[in-house]
Amino acid sequence: MMSVNDDDVKRLTDAIVAAQAETRQHIDTSLDRLRQENAAEFATLRQENAAEFATLRHENAAEFAKVRQENAAEFAKVRQENVALQEETRRHFDIALEGAKHETQLVAEAVAHVDERVAKVDDRMARLEDRVEHTATETQAMFKFSHAELDRRMTALEDSVADLQARVERLESSTH
Repeated sequence: MMSVNDDDVKRLTDAIVAAQAETRQHIDTSLDRLRQENAAEFATLRQENAAEFATLRHENAAEFAKVRQENAAEFAKVRQENVALQEETRRHFDIALEGAKHETQLVAEAVAHVDERVAKVDDRMARLEDRVEHTATETQAMFKFSHAELDRRMTALEDSVADLQARVERLESSTH
């Protein structure tokens, strides 16, 4: 059974934090790219407007001012939309981050629970091993005692047989 320790949980947490930092960096980079693109577009529009303004200045200055105001309003609207989208993206990211933190905490708790159960199993195994060792020691002691008793009884029987053989030999030698 594989056990997960605090280092594994820390590595997992560090990986999540790194992924979050990478995602945040990606979002910031994307927003910076959008700002640069908008700035380039605005610069292009300004140049175009300046050229057109020079042409139309004398012909229709009032109309050009109106177009300029419309452009400024449109740019302001785009900026507001960008800010709103950025805030929404950050909000979604923060929610996802909280969910990942919660899931990481659940994993850590599950790992702690598994470690606790493994420790209990290890304790139980140690007790069983002690019982087996104790039983084996007792069984070996019983065998030693049984062998000693058998040896004593065999020696007594051998002595009795030797005495009987000696008697038989004396009896046979006295009758012959």
